[in-house]
Amino acid sequence: MPYADDGSIHGGKIRAAKIIEIIRKVTHDYEVYYLGDESYESSSAQNPLEDMSNHLVGDVQMLYRNFGLATLIRKNVDILIFEQPWVWNEVKRLKHMNPNLFLIYSSQNIEWNLKYEIMKKYVGNKTARNVGELIYDVEVEITKSVDLIVAVSHSDASWFRSQSSTEVIVATNGTAIPPAMVEMSQAKDFRFAVVIGSAHPPNIEGALHFLSDPELWFPKNTRLKIVGSLSSALRPYFGGLKNRWNQNFVDLAERVDDLALTEIIAQSSAILLPISYGGGTNLKTAEGLVSGKTVIGSRQSFRGYEKYMNLERVHVVDRAVDFKSYTIGALTQPQDNVFRPEAFELDWNETLRPLMEKLLGFCNE
Repeated sequence: MPYADDGSIHGGKIRAAKIIEIIRKVTHDYEVYYLGDESYESSSAQNPLEDMSNHLVGDVQMLYRNFGLATLIRKNVDILIFEQPWVWNEVKRLKHMNPNLFLIYSSQNIEWNLKYEIMKKYVGNKTARNVGELIYDVEVEITKSVDLIVAVSHSDASWFRSQSSTEVIVATNGTAIPPAMVEMSQAKDFRFAVVIGSAHPPNIEGALHFLSDPELWFPKNTRLKIVGSLSSALRPYFGGLKNRWNQNFVDLAERVDDLALTEIIAQSSAILLPISYGGGTNLKTAEGLVSGKTVIGSRQSFRGYEKYMNLERVHVVDRAVDFKSYTIGALTQPQDNVFRPEAFELDWNETLRPLMEKLLGFCNE
C-alpha cells in the first residue's frame, strides 16, 4: 500500500482499508505492507524527476526507490495485490524472483491523465506532458503484465481493456451504510453545509471555484464546514473569513474521528461536492447519497455515479452560480432526510463484491 495506516479520511486510504477487510474475509494467510506517506525523493541517476517539486511528483518518485520488499515478502506468496502504479518497479523485482506470482493491480485512477491535468497548471504544458507520458508508459506496461485489474469505474475499465486483453473487473467506491439513519437534532443557532475532502488539487481548485466569495452569498446565521486536509489547504483563503454581518461562518477541521464525522454529516443541511476535474470516483459522493441529505455536486464529482444523478434532492451542476443557488436553498429551506433506497447498493460489501468473489475463487482452487 502506498499509504501509512493512520486512519485518515483520505479517500484512497479508506478504499485500501476496505480492500484489506475483504482480504481478511477470504483468508487469514496474508500480509500487508504500508510504504507510508513519506517524502519519496530519490537521488538515483535513473530518476528523471529528481529536480521537480516533491509536492507535484512525490508519489511518482516511488518508482525510483527500492523499498526492499523483495527481502520482506515470503517467497511462497501466491497472490500480490498492489495499489496504484507507483510501486511497479518493486513489483517487477518480486515477479522476477517468483515467476508464478499472480499479480492483481488495484487502480484508483487512470493516473497519467490526472497527473497531467494537475501539473500543467503549475509547470507548463510541455513538462506536464512529459511526466504524463512517463506515467502512461508505466500504466500500459502494468496493464499488459498483470493477471487481473481492479478498476474503480466502468470508464476506467474501458481504458484498461483498450490497452490489453488482461481481465478487468469493476469494484466501485462505496461507503459504510449505517444500520439506521438516526436523525440528530439540528444545532439551534445555525444551519451548515459541509465539504469533506483531502488537499488534492482538484478538490482545492473546485472549492475555490464553486464556493468563491462565500462571505458575499452565504445566508445569515449559516455556516460552511470544511473537514479533512482540504481545510488546511483552504485556510489561507477561508480562515478567519467573516460574512457581511461580521460573523465568523467558516469552520475548518483538518482531523476528525469517524464518530465526529458521522455526527457532522447527520447534523448538516447539505453535502457539497465541489470537484473541478480528476479521475476515478469520489467516495464522498457515495457518503452524500446514503446520508439522506441534500447533495450538491459538480458533474465531475459524479464520475461513476451517473445513475444516481436524478435522485431526489441531488443537484448536479456545472456553473458556480447554480452551485451557490442550490446551497443557499438547502440552508434556508429546512427539509427532513430523504430516503434513497437505490443508494444502499453503494455499501462497500456490494461495491467490492466482484473482488471478493475473485479472491474466493483463487483461494478455493
